[in-house]
Amino acid sequence: MKVLFYHYGNENWFGVGYLSAALKNLGHETDLLLEPPTDMYFNIPILNMIDVKKKLLKKAVAYKPDLIAFSSTTYAFPHVRKMMAMIKSKLDVPIIIGGVHATTLPEHTLKNSSADMVCIGEGDEAIVDVVNALETGKSCDDIKNIWVKKKDGIIIKNEIRPLIEDLDKLPLPDNEIFAKYNCISSEYNIMTSRGCPFNCTYCCNNFYRQIYKDKGTYVRRKSPENVITELKDAKEKYKIKSVYFWDDVFITNKKWLLEFTDMYVREIRLPFHCLSRPENVTSETIQILKRGGCKRINIGLESGSKRVRSEILNRHMTNERIIEAARLIKEAGIDLVFFNLFGIPGETEDEMMETVNLNLKINPSGLFTFSLTPFPGLDITKYALSQGLLSEEDYEKVKLGEIAGYQAGGDSILKNPHKEIANNFKILLPIINRSPKFLRHLLIRLAVSKHLPRKTAHIIALFFVDPSRTKVKIKDFFSAVIKVLQ
Repeated sequence: MKVLFYHYGNENWFGVGYLSAALKNLGHETDLLLEPPTDMYFNIPILNMIDVKKKLLKKAVAYKPDLIAFSSTTYAFPHVRKMMAMIKSKLDVPIIIGGVHATTLPEHTLKNSSADMVCIGEGDEAIVDVVNALETGKSCDDIKNIWVKKKDGIIIKNEIRPLIEDLDKLPLPDNEIFAKYNCISSEYNIMTSRGCPFNCTYCCNNFYRQIYKDKGTYVRRKSPENVITELKDAKEKYKIKSVYFWDDVFITNKKWLLEFTDMYVREIRLPFHCLSRPENVTSETIQILKRGGCKRINIGLESGSKRVRSEILNRHMTNERIIEAARLIKEAGIDLVFFNLFGIPGETEDEMMETVNLNLKINPSGLFTFSLTPFPGLDITKYALSQGLLSEEDYEKVKLGEIAGYQAGGDSILKNPHKEIANNFKILLPIINRSPKFLRHLLIRLAVSKHLPRKTAHIIALFFVDPSRTKVKIKDFFSAVIKVLQ
């Protein structure tokens, strides 16, 4: 069987890599259509004039697949819908879609796209069952995790299977289908675990925890040996220079961290970058990370207001704990990068200023800012709907992916009474953080004044967010574009 994957992005996508590997291990053939996200960070008119989807359609027709598999976030869904419809008009082959968007809205996705099937949750085993059924001419109507849209419009809804407990049983992800698009750069992306021990109201883990209740241990981790094997393979094949651990919280188990670090220092010896939470940062864990070669840690600050963090975001940490974690990281000589949210439901203008002031007090090396997006199925979205901050009409737009809070400096879809100031701070805070003190007050006044030239400011802010990483991302983006257009 020939399976063709589609991904909207310019990086190796973990889910697609694992599914492709599972199929290849059973003798199936896979390939990838990759569409670089020309509207994700900034709009470039000349790129928008290039019909990338038309080129991808030609590749799809030439490949003659037996199954086409899409993975989609909510932001990517408009592109996924369009690409699906184009392919369906040319190829009479089944289409399946998975990923977080399809998982949260399986029935809506089937009714509002050309997909024939939806895969809910982890698809490692489900995709194999689907391909085996298609190969033998059997029905997919009773495959766990799979919802099937019949010709008469009826949807067959199958239950979700238990979580995969032993991650070491999974094959190493297939990076080759991404490497041909230059998506494997000098910094290698990897996840050593699945699931998050926390339950923030605005994160997809909030929904995944609900559907996987009583379906097994939610937070699972690969053995240190398994992770080292993948990294050695990547180091040999792609000559990587650094590693980015994308685990939701990399520091969760000190025993695992000690064992892994000893192996990493002996066999990999590359600088690395990871994500954590203030609660997991201690003098001991930071020294372990430092010894292993950690150069940068990303932490979700999200809001400088304890009330907002605790009551709305379900993040129970004090400012003192955040400041202490930052001190330990910085004193160890590790770069600290903060994630921040603006336009949070129920957030006041004064609480936005608390976020600004806490960032300036800590002065991180890098700083990312986002508008809070009410993704489908999350507790924060239910709260926004109940408070009248998200209309049913706008929620229908969210379900179709028609939101712009992340892309190109777009506004949040929420009806926040302080929406304009929130959008201004989202754009300006990275600039404020890296500006001389005498300029900070003027920039803050500009944000509050509501007279910000946003498009210009957004482009400038991209180079203040995290300069070294922005440089890598831009290089990787254009490298992928060139490969796609060849």
